[in-house]
Amino acid sequence: MLCRPSEACCKKAARNFLETTGSILTAELRLDVQEFYARYAECLDGGRLQQWPEFFLDSCTYRVTTRRNLRLGPDEHLVSLSTRTTMRDRIVAIGQSEDYEPHTQRHLVSNFRLQSASDEELRVQANFEILRTFPGKRSEHFVSGSYDDRIAIVVAGACISGRSCACSIRTFPPTRCSTRSDAGGGSGGFAPFFAARV
Repeated sequence: MLCRPSEACCKKAARNFLETTGSILTAELRLDVQEFYARYAECLDGGRLQQWPEFFLDSCTYRVTTRRNLRLGPDEHLVSLSTRTTMRDRIVAIGQSEDYEPHTQRHLVSNFRLQSASDEELRVQANFEILRTFPGKRSEHFVSGSYDDRIAIVVAGACISGRSCACSIRTFPPTRCSTRSDAGGGSGGFAPFFAARV
């Protein structure tokens, strides 16, 4: 069972969306949007990485960058993926890690802002923070930033057609993970690990 809202939930979200005016986010639609993001976070926090690509359309855009790189231009990305297949490649790369240290993560998503509306797509921005905890150690801040998402309303359910993650960092956060090979994009072992965590 995929960790995303049911078709009925998505149709309700689309109906509520059409009832909004301008970029006003109604209380009911806000709950629907929050539910979608909560299921996304639950999937990653639960370590169900194989299900992570199912939150996206087959053909999609997924980019991770820093706020500084975002100002430099569209090609300055730490990670840039365009299909579910490339996302699955990242998951495989994580499985090939040589010295990955197991830990848990918690995604905190807040300040949802509806930017635009149509009967087929939601444009949503939100803030995020990721905490991580290694065995026997305190939880620590890993990374924070903002999402700029396009969420498509399709028959199968709500899916992300485009995501841009702008991280509030100047350098790569340590991952405590290296990989034998990087499937492309980013820097060293950072890209495959980080791509399936934001």
